[in-house]
Amino acid sequence: MMGFTFNFSIWKSCHIYNFKDATLVFYTVRDDSNKLDHFVEIELDENNIHNLTLQQAWDKIRNYEEILSPLGITHRHRLTKSLYEMYVKDINYGEKLIESGIAKNS
Repeated sequence: MMGFTFNFSIWKSCHIYNFKDATLVFYTVRDDSNKLDHFVEIELDENNIHNLTLQQAWDKIRNYEEILSPLGITHRHRLTKSLYEMYVKDINYGEKLIESGIAKNS
């Protein structure tokens, strides 16, 4: 299709909970092999985050992690990749490898 190659599909459902200082989003993601993954996003209030120091912002995140720790959600399990980065597949095109959307010479 127009020179593009299919890479991956995911299906995502989420439950969103708004609090005064943050939004918690609980994701369930199903990939194209029907594998299920679960994620939680802690997002601080965008209207007020500019009033916080970096330390205060991290303290708020750590507070929510502590509240969620009985569910196994702790700083030790923080992700550093986006859903795209976690699910993108390497695709070979002759002499080039397309990895995470960036062409590389072999």
